[in-house]
Order: sequence, then structure tokens, then C-alpha cells
Amino acid sequence: MSNKIIPHEIFREKQALKEANKAWDESESISYDYTQCEYIFSDGTKTKYNFSSRKDLLIKIFLPACRDEFLTGFGESVKCLVDQETKKLIDKNITGRVALAMLQNDSLYYPGLIAGEVVAVELRGPGPPIAIFEELVWRFGGVAKQAREYYFNRYRRYNDELLRFT
Repeated sequence: MSNKIIPHEIFREKQALKEANKAWDESESISYDYTQCEYIFSDGTKTKYNFSSRKDLLIKIFLPACRDEFLTGFGESVKCLVDQETKKLIDKNITGRVALAMLQNDSLYYPGLIAGEVVAVELRGPGPPIAIFEELVWRFGGVAKQAREYYFNRYRRYNDELLRFT
């Protein structure tokens, strides 16, 4: 048995994606309220959050694998919900503010970080917000060993290629 992708499997996959997008569009008017929840930062401060499941409040953030990635603004890309105030700040390209975001998909870097978890993010102006590295490590532990090896091997290959062409 081969691992080739058969055309009808591709068709089924495309149909499933269309149906999922249609279901998302139809559920746009449904709003879930998460006001009863509270986020606790690593320094002990607490804050309540209020997310609603509106499609226009969905953003992309980065989850850094290391401190260097946090400083440079790179990492694993995930989708998140934010509140209306945070979305307005992002649209205005505000930098340096800390906000909360609720993940909509699971992380590959952090095994305990799954959809529905709330993370603290730093707004980075025109670039996507990035999760605060110290908060991620405090809350979810370090990056998974396999993800770390994959990331650093890929990073080394990329740097080696850059050095060859310079």
C-alpha cells in the first residue's frame, strides 16, 4: 500500500474545510461569554478577562520557543481570540502593552498549551503580538524536547544557508 494521496481524498478534505468554514460563518452571531474567568500572572497579580467568539476578534500571535525569539518577535504562529479593546489597540499599532488572548488551536511547542487556554501577550505595533516567554515557561513549562530539536535544527540549517550566500 502506498502513501500517495488519491484525488477523492483531496476532494473530501476540501469539502470538510468548506463545511467547517461555512459552520464558522453561520455561528458568527453566537457569542460565548468568558467573563467569570480570571488570569493570574507569575508575579501573583490577577485580572479578569472577557472574550466573545466573534470572527472579527480573531488574531494571529507568536509563541516563542526561547528568549531570543521573544526579543526578535518570532515563534510558532497560532490563532487567538482577544477582547474588543485589545483588538482596537492592535489595529492602532500600539506597542508595549500587555493583553490577554485565548488560543483557538493547540501548540506544538508547548504540550500543555491547548485550545481554550489564555496567554499573556505583548503588543508589538504593526507586527503580530507575541506571548510573553517568562509567562509561558512559568505556566506551561519549557518547550517540548522534540519541538526544541526540530526548531534548532531548522534554525541551524537556515543560518548555514545564509552564511553560504554571504
